[in-house]
Amino acid sequence: MELAQHESERLLLNILPERIAEQLKEQPTSIADSFLEVTVLFADIVGFTEFSSRTYPGELVELLNTIFCLFDQLAERQVASRN
Repeated sequence: MELAQHESERLLLNILPERIAEQLKEQPTSIADSFLEVTVLFADIVGFTEFSSRTYPGELVELLNTIFCLFDQLAERQVASRN
């Protein structure tokens, strides 16, 4: 159970700013914040449903974590190239 909670928190920090993730852990209510700049990514992983049905959950989470970390790196490089 503790391992699952740790993994859940790690994933939460991958998708949300740390301040927001902490707010959600302490007080799981609606959070309305504003950011001057954001990047929104919509991604369709072709064949994901079939792939996920034959992949162990831990492996699937690790793969998704890798993919989204790469997306984060690409977004950061894009921002850095504008400055």
